[in-house]
Amino acid sequence: CRTRGGAPSCLLFALQSDDDDEPSVDEIHASADAIFGMIDSDANGSISYSELQTHLIEVCGYTQDAVDSIYYALDADMDGSITRDELRMGFVRYKNLRDAPGMGMGRPDGDDMASIREDAVKIFDSIDTDDSGTIDDDELRNFLREKGYGDNAIDSIYSTLDVDRDGQITREELSDAFVRYSALRYATGSESSDDAQEFEL
Repeated sequence: CRTRGGAPSCLLFALQSDDDDEPSVDEIHASADAIFGMIDSDANGSISYSELQTHLIEVCGYTQDAVDSIYYALDADMDGSITRDELRMGFVRYKNLRDAPGMGMGRPDGDDMASIREDAVKIFDSIDTDDSGTIDDDELRNFLREKGYGDNAIDSIYSTLDVDRDGQITREELSDAFVRYSALRYATGSESSDDAQEFEL
């Protein structure tokens, strides 16, 4: 096991189970791509340590040790950045990563899902400043700029949310994305952590 900065690069994650409810590889890749766009704030095609640290610590409340564990496990070629393909591979390989708050695909059940959908409606109403019943690019951009996101990251988030590519985000599109991507819930401030989050490898 090679080390970098004193941390092993071959940290072990729980492997994906054979559960029938597991998403397909295509679904996992699509989720990884959406989350990649939220974290790659300068949209240069890779996630730097600083970008991951900002997302996990400042947005999601993770500990520094958790950031290090995730980063060193995902940077497979140890070149100092995480590519889209490395994140995709990490999501396929490590089930607990794709279930991690603020990182994962977030597949809530029952009461949690209802609560998440209620939060999505509240966020939708606060973003839809002209009360048109849809969110346009300017409305989402203004909202996310206040949360500290740059235009490139906002473009990626908008693309993820506008599923039917009609130039508008509907309540249903935002609600479905809230259920699917815990990273989006953290990005919009709908979900936060009062305690520092650990991450078990």
